[in-house]
Amino acid sequence: MLAMVGQQGAFDQGRQQMELLAGLSVTTKAVERAAEAIGADIEMRQQRELEQALQTELTDSLGATDSHPLRGDGRHGCSRRT
Repeated sequence: MLAMVGQQGAFDQGRQQMELLAGLSVTTKAVERAAEAIGADIEMRQQRELEQALQTELTDSLGATDSHPLRGDGRHGCSRRT
């Protein structure tokens, strides 16, 4: 809730909203810290998702191949006949 009111406008305004709407007395700094923490978490998640999407796109464009294909018996490696 702190992060929500913190991202809506000025942190002091968020503090006032918390008191008015929830009856909670919080500091302006608490609203700021909560909003920044949530923002940092969102940014980190978005970066991770972007990296995963880029990796998937790169893998798809290169045509991922298994460097150790399974043999007919389920083991890795080449089957050789002697």
